Amino acid sequence: MVSFADQAFIKSVVTNFDIAAAALLVYDYLITVGDEITYMWPSAWNPGKVLFFLTRYLVFVDTSLVLVHQFQVLTPNQCGIIFRSIGWMLGIGVGIAEAILTMRTCVIWAGNKTVQYALITIFIVLWAPLLYFLNDALSSLVFTTPPNPGTPGCFLLTQKNILFAVFIIVMSYETIIMTLTVIKGVTHFRQASSPLVVVLYRDGILNYIWLFGTCSSSSLG
Repeated sequence: MVSFADQAFIKSVVTNFDIAAAALLVYDYLITVGDEITYMWPSAWNPGKVLFFLTRYLVFVDTSLVLVHQFQVLTPNQCGIIFRSIGWMLGIGVGIAEAILTMRTCVIWAGNKTVQYALITIFIVLWAPLLYFLNDALSSLVFTTPPNPGTPGCFLLTQKNILFAVFIIVMSYETIIMTLTVIKGVTHFRQASSPLVVVLYRDGILNYIWLFGTCSSSSLG
């Protein structure tokens, strides 16, 4: 069991990262909202547009809840409610992001029905156990009251170490997406190398590298 002093130190480090992440989120929104207004708002509604706005704005709710539990004095029960809410919202957010990547991959493959049906099937097959492991991990969280009354934040007492399974499942699906992207990318770059094609594949590869690093560090932690 981690001591209160160690938890307090970890919490201070995490709080700084959360503040930095919130600032980066606001900055990113401010520099891109103009393009959103120009290109997204006037466009016709379709599944892609719905997913875009969900992944665009739900993250503000997640971030707000994160900052609340970092700076508010909360009971163990309140901490459990907030953490489970954040966990499920992050899970939903990841699902939406993966759905967008699935749609992008189908577009890259020019609507190839085999690829489309295979990705949808794999997505469903992998997402069922992912939700099970996520629920198992979040249900196991037990928080405690800090020794010093009035200390803000949440202090974890016990948890089931099963969340790594969620990261493994996400990375398995991301690896499939990445493999299909690279296979098609080789063909596209041989035929054309327009700025749009370059951005499409560059961002896909960078997203995979970033997610792989994030999931690896989270699993080890």
